[in-house]
Amino acid sequence: EILSYVPSAIFPAIIFPAIFIDSSGSIDISENPKILAAIIALIIGAISKNILATIFTGLIVYWYLNSFDIEHMKIELNKLFLLNLNI
Repeated sequence: EILSYVPSAIFPAIIFPAIFIDSSGSIDISENPKILAAIIALIIGAISKNILATIFTGLIVYWYLNSFDIEHMKIELNKLFLLNLNI
């Protein structure tokens, strides 16, 4: 029975370095589109309880954010948050 906890203990150890560590091995927290994609995928996963929806949401959001330059991404996020505050 205790082995049933192994997958949920191993999963974060595999996923979090891929999100927070860049190719040079240093922690990349600022201007990292992987973090926002992971947060959105986490929300979709919690709502839908569907692993495929979670994976595809994370990939699509990451590709979308990665297709813009960083300044454009900041502008879009600010617009999104301002629109949500005005509702």
